Amino acid sequence: MQLALDAIARLLTNNSCDALTLNWAALRYKHTAAVRATLIEKHSPAYVNKMLCALRRVLKEALRLELMDAVDFARAVDIPNVKVTKQLRGRALKEKEIADLMQACFDDPTPTGYRDAALVAILGREYQWMLLAKYSFTLLAKEA
Repeated sequence: MQLALDAIARLLTNNSCDALTLNWAALRYKHTAAVRATLIEKHSPAYVNKMLCALRRVLKEALRLELMDAVDFARAVDIPNVKVTKQLRGRALKEKEIADLMQACFDDPTPTGYRDAALVAILGREYQWMLLAKYSFTLLAKEA
């Protein structure tokens, strides 16, 4: 967290202070909000949240040491975390892969196999529905 606090201190003082020389108790909401806004522009949401956590904790210590009053502390730390939105990872399955999955599902004679086949069909593309219908008719014909 030392690096995070150093970065925040440099940001607030235009590189003239570090984490040990900055008067953290002098920070108010306008400062912490500006830090958050600047960090959002430069860093990932997870890293920004880590830095904001460090900032909140050092301000809490300033409160405990009676270097700042409770109202100023409450306002200064009243900055929301940055929402982390992750993009889905993965790839589209090829027709052969989907057909192999469907075949594996229908090779399982238990209800779990049918359930898995239905899930693959629902989550997949339109031709999966056709494969499901094809295999379902094949299985019904075998049972009859």
